[in-house]
Amino acid sequence: ARATDKHLIDPIDFHFRPPMALRPLAVGAVAPAAWLISFWCWCQAHGVMPINAASAESCFGACLDGIEGGDGDVQGLLQLRRASAHAFGGADPMPSGPFDFIVVGAGLTGSAVAARLAEKAPGSTVLLIEGGDHEMKTPPNYFDWGTLNFKKWPGKWHAHSAVDVPGDYNAMNCWDPSAGACANWTWPPEYTAGAYQARVRGGGGSVNGALHQYPQPNMFDGGRYGVSGWPSWPKGWQEADMQPFFQEVESMFQITTTPSSDGKHYLDQTGGNQIREVLAQPCESCAAYSEGLKNASVMMPAQGKMGVPFVIAKDGHRQSTANVLLPKAELLPNFKLLLQSEVTEVVHSDSRATAVKLTRENIEYTIELSEKGVLVMCAGALNTPRLLLKSGITNAGMGKNLSDHPMTIQTYQLSSHWDVEPFPLNPPSNDAISKEIAFHSGGLSQFGPTLTAFLRAPGTPGNDDDFDIEIFVNPASSRKQLQVYFLLMRPTCSSANLTYQDGKLTMGPGISLACQRDVDTMQFAQDFLQQRMSKQLKRAECVENCGSVTDTRILSVNHWGGSCAFGRCVDPRTLMVYGTRNIAVADASLLPGQVWSHPALILEAMALKAGDMLAERANK
Repeated sequence: ARATDKHLIDPIDFHFRPPMALRPLAVGAVAPAAWLISFWCWCQAHGVMPINAASAESCFGACLDGIEGGDGDVQGLLQLRRASAHAFGGADPMPSGPFDFIVVGAGLTGSAVAARLAEKAPGSTVLLIEGGDHEMKTPPNYFDWGTLNFKKWPGKWHAHSAVDVPGDYNAMNCWDPSAGACANWTWPPEYTAGAYQARVRGGGGSVNGALHQYPQPNMFDGGRYGVSGWPSWPKGWQEADMQPFFQEVESMFQITTTPSSDGKHYLDQTGGNQIREVLAQPCESCAAYSEGLKNASVMMPAQGKMGVPFVIAKDGHRQSTANVLLPKAELLPNFKLLLQSEVTEVVHSDSRATAVKLTRENIEYTIELSEKGVLVMCAGALNTPRLLLKSGITNAGMGKNLSDHPMTIQTYQLSSHWDVEPFPLNPPSNDAISKEIAFHSGGLSQFGPTLTAFLRAPGTPGNDDDFDIEIFVNPASSRKQLQVYFLLMRPTCSSANLTYQDGKLTMGPGISLACQRDVDTMQFAQDFLQQRMSKQLKRAECVENCGSVTDTRILSVNHWGGSCAFGRCVDPRTLMVYGTRNIAVADASLLPGQVWSHPALILEAMALKAGDMLAERANK
């Protein structure tokens, strides 16, 4: 009301017609029950509507302490609470310490770790600090190459944001941290060695393709093959140790091949079905997989198999650790979330962290740890080592052996006989937008890859199911061209070291295709598809990236990991950084080697296990 310079209407009718400043949140995002509860809360706490940020916060606190509503009520009240703070022109007040746990980074792992600590260690105070903002602030958008500006999709999106709508994944165009419009979403290149890391509540879990895969069990004992890039996982983190947490992740999220609210899979004819047909055909003259690939479930991918990928989504909207776990944590009295606050330094003495320094709105603050407090680094495989190195905290394994899944793309020119049905995103059609807004269904409820397939290169070690390459297809935007992506899922030697100097993180050589085996594996996959495409009666000509694989044609898929790994940088029994007494790491930095799958599921499971370990330490 204050934001619009208008008075509130009759309070009796407030839950039907909220003030214009908050009304967008009442459509879809906030259930009517939440408005009733908030109205009751305000009347009970004050007898009048709150007149400033402090009284609003006091009122919401009283209401949240007593609520016993469902998830819709909880989400609605939290959104109303945030809207109230913005309407009064204020941000969350800077919390006073000390805290028993300070978790740096509210990304995929940090959100899960912090929520777990607040739940499992109720006698400990938990502060979660995130440099980015709440993800609701950016509506679905696309990049207009004509004006070189981002433009909002047509339609009245109200409660939808760019990260909520699965179909906006490929249109956000924020994979390049040097692009000016991406500054609100990404960390600057000097922080991340020029690589991409999301700067938003939820981190990569709020902007990725949401693919969830189990790794092949052999990954946990990869060291038996004697391949430098395949180390074994430490005791306590083997497959049997992780199984309970995998199962818990499955129970927390809706992992599905049909994210649309109507339970249907969309966009099959945008390229996925066409490539599926090519891969399934027998080919006696082909060098590998002469009988074709088999259709199967790819929740645990296996070589020679293909299928629709599994993602986490509910009722047509993305799920993440941030939007599933944090809302409940925010109701707990021992938990505090601090957004738009960049941690700039870890204050430490005698191998013990004592505080963190952070900046918000160009003001520097220091927040202290309690005497037995623990600092938990969840800033990602690039920002975690950067912050520690910047603060003078290092050991022999810090910043070493960073890895990724190297990616390359082939482009094929298609004849009209392929019958590809393009699905434009810049912007989408009015019909697609209407279905998503009204029903959370249709093409925009579908994440990017519509087909994944898995290959094993000749001569690489492993059991019958282990695979080296994932092939995937995103929805085509043209009838005449189709792009096919190749990921090297088991890099054997491709890794790089990080260094920090003069305020800048840099990445050494070797991050992609650093040895002949990795080059040959990627070459095998590209040749495999190109050979099969050339045998089609329907004409298809490779027009880009058709020859020899070279490092200059390799892209990053941003599955960064391993920069402060178990056994090299962190004690797997305690999660403490070697050489420190109370600095833990609980993000992708811990990975001993690159994950033999898309990493989201295993990182979520690791975060839950890490939260349990740290909570047990606190409770003792």
